[in-house]
Amino acid sequence: MNIGVVLINWNSGDYTQVCLERLFAATRPPDRVALVDNASSDGSPARLAAAWPDIDHLPQTVNTGFAGGNNLGIAQLLDAGCDAIWILNNDTEVAPDCLALMEAALKADPTVGVATGKMLYPQQDGESAARLWYAGGRISPWTFEATHERQGALDEPAGEAADDTGFVCGCSMLVRRELLERLGGFDNRFFAYCEDVDWSLRALAAGVRLRYLPDAILTHHVSVSTTRNTLGDAGGRISPAAHYLLARNRRFVIRRHARGLAGATATLRYWARQGWFWFGLKLRGRSSKLQAMRLGMQHGADTALEEQVGLEASAEFGIPEFE
Repeated sequence: MNIGVVLINWNSGDYTQVCLERLFAATRPPDRVALVDNASSDGSPARLAAAWPDIDHLPQTVNTGFAGGNNLGIAQLLDAGCDAIWILNNDTEVAPDCLALMEAALKADPTVGVATGKMLYPQQDGESAARLWYAGGRISPWTFEATHERQGALDEPAGEAADDTGFVCGCSMLVRRELLERLGGFDNRFFAYCEDVDWSLRALAAGVRLRYLPDAILTHHVSVSTTRNTLGDAGGRISPAAHYLLARNRRFVIRRHARGLAGATATLRYWARQGWFWFGLKLRGRSSKLQAMRLGMQHGADTALEEQVGLEASAEFGIPEFE
C-alpha cells in the first residue's frame, strides 16, 4: 500500500521538524509527504525545504486554513497515486509503529474506510502516565457535538481493544483513496474547526466504518499553531478568530446535518452553550472575543455567508488574525 502524509505548517516549523523526524524514523515510514505551508512568515518554509528536500513542498501565499490546506495536500497525493492518505497534525509525535498498525487495519478489513489511533497529551512531570486527548469519539445525535472518549483521563491501556468509532478527529486519520474520491476531503468553507465533524457525519451517512486502534499511539501538542499565531493580547486561551470560527462552524454543522426533533434540540443546545460563553467573556471584559462570537453566530445562521470560503472578509469582520 502506497501511503502519503499531509502536514500543514503555519509558523510552527520547530514542531513540523520533529513531526517529520518521527515519521521517517518509524518502522513503517510514509512513502510520500505533502507539506503545505499556510503563508508562514517566520522563515520556516525555507528551513524545512532545506532540511527535507525530498518531500513535496506546497507553499501558499494566503492562509488556506486547516480544511483548505489539507485538501491541497490530499489532491497532490492522489495525483501521485497514493492508495491511502494520512491526514496528520504537524504538532504530533508518532510512535514508531503507529502507521504500520493503521495500515494493517486497512489491509485486514476492506470494509474499514478510515483508521485512527490513540492521541495523548504530553506526559506531565509527576504523573504515572500521559493523559488521553482522543481515544475514540462520538457525535451526539441530539446536539451534533463531537466528544473525545475519556479525554483528560490517565492512559490505562489494559483491556483496550480496537473498535469502530463514531467520530474521527482531523488530527490523525488514515483514509482510503477511494473514500476520498467518493466523499471528497474537508469542506473548505469551514476553514478551521468542526470540518472533521462534518466529514465524519458524511462518512457515517455513507455507511463508512471508522476504526479506532488503541495501540496506534501519538503525542499531540494541542492547538500549537492556532494559539501561537492568533491569541495575541486577547487574553485567555482561545483567540477572537477561534471564537468566531467555532460559533459559526458549529451552526453550520447543525444546519447541514440535524433534522426534525434533533435539529430543535441541537439548536437549543447551541444557543445555551453560546450564552454561557457570552456570560463568561462579558464577565472577563473580553470585548474583542464577544464581537467575534456574535459575528460567528450571525454568519453561521446565514445561508449566503456559508457560501464564502474561510475568512475572506475577515478584515471587515474585525478578525484579521488568520490573514
